[in-house]
Amino acid sequence: MNYKNKNPQKILLISFDHWGYDSFIVDSLRQNGVEDSHHIKLSDFKYPNIFERLKNVYYKLFTRFDYKYYLREQYILKLLNFYGYQDQILLINPETFTPKFIEILKKHTKRLIAYQYDSMHRNNTRHLLEKFDKVFTFDIQDSKDYHIEHLPNYMYLPIMKNENNTYNHVISISSYDERFPQFIEISRKLNALKISHTFYIVGKKSVLKNFEKLWNKELKIFVFTGKKFGLKSLLSLYKNSSAILDVLRNNQTGLSFRVFEALSLEKKLITTNQSVKMYEFYNPTNILILGEEELTEDFFLLPYAHLNQQNYASFELQSWIKKVFSL
Repeated sequence: MNYKNKNPQKILLISFDHWGYDSFIVDSLRQNGVEDSHHIKLSDFKYPNIFERLKNVYYKLFTRFDYKYYLREQYILKLLNFYGYQDQILLINPETFTPKFIEILKKHTKRLIAYQYDSMHRNNTRHLLEKFDKVFTFDIQDSKDYHIEHLPNYMYLPIMKNENNTYNHVISISSYDERFPQFIEISRKLNALKISHTFYIVGKKSVLKNFEKLWNKELKIFVFTGKKFGLKSLLSLYKNSSAILDVLRNNQTGLSFRVFEALSLEKKLITTNQSVKMYEFYNPTNILILGEEELTEDFFLLPYAHLNQQNYASFELQSWIKKVFSL
């Protein structure tokens, strides 16, 4: 592909990317002229053979050595040697790396960047911060507490005009964790309003809840599955809804991708994140903050208030990559 303004930089992204959001960063870099940009997707790592897997079992049982971690390091270094010396390397959620390995990475780049898409309470990277040339966090409170630059997540989709929200259906896709009792409570409120809703709960332990559904009527609207949703399936479910539910983890103030998916798809958002009202795109017609406002039928009856681009331009992916990589 020919670009009007080619950028000679070499940029590498390293992340697990379990949900598929991170790949859009590399796509955007290439669209903006950084052709030599690549992604080491750690969730693609597989044991080279059955013997290496058995070795890992042995080390787990009889030693403290994390053999899988060692193999993953070697996987990264092999690809680093293939891609060559980089102008910039971005690590997303670097908590799984040791300070020693971060130092090795620094030898492969002019500028090493970290982006924290998790709260320090959940994934602590304080011991690594000084190793990076630049650190960003999606969490407002962490940015204040640890003097890190705050940078929210990004809109990876364009705005898709939704002129036909004539039905009411709330959807949520979440992992099975400490938030589950909140979903039960929100479901009760939606039932009282006679608002249709489906809550997908993902996780191996959640599957056991399918047995409880046999006698617990409150779980009827829940879909428990051990299989993660691909991004295509997730977006399809969101498109067939009128509102997206966003329930924060404990001690988190950062905006989840659900907020930006609701913006892009022009879906209403019901959220427990009180910090959302600080942002330019906040509109009480479109966003209801649980804990501050009562969940009423009026929220669903009012049509979606379309936003001007100036309300969300700074959250578009192109703006995000320019900020992170100083382009």
